[in-house]
Amino acid sequence: MEILNLKMLALLQAAGITWPLDPRLSPPSVVPVVEVIKDCVFLKSEYDRNKDRAKLESFPDKTELESFINHVHLPFTGTRESLLSCLSYAASLREALMALTQSHRFRVELSISDNDGSPRTACRVSFHQSTPSDISSTEEAEGFKSEAILEFDVPT
Repeated sequence: MEILNLKMLALLQAAGITWPLDPRLSPPSVVPVVEVIKDCVFLKSEYDRNKDRAKLESFPDKTELESFINHVHLPFTGTRESLLSCLSYAASLREALMALTQSHRFRVELSISDNDGSPRTACRVSFHQSTPSDISSTEEAEGFKSEAILEFDVPT
């Protein structure tokens, strides 16, 4: 499943980029390290930074815990290069998660917010293990008026 809202489609079109990325366009990106801890899957760097707060009993469920830990904020300046950088990170995250797809399925979300019209905006990439309640639709993605949204499942 892949969902792109109109705002994301407009960003991609303006930059002359298609998703999934053409590997020739994608700047080299370090593949994030992911690890399984007590049936949760985490970005190792983010888990190490937050492991004191990463207690399942502190969250309603495993999805909330993974979402809390597994997000990164990337700079987005509105340029084609910064958009490629954000998308490249998401593509490299897909690559890292593919190694675990024998026993896990994932939902990856990339959002770029307007930041109230500021020239500098932010890109957020996050993931969690898919659950039956992960039902997204294009209509739901269109509900985010100030964000460009891309969601995809791993494996697709």
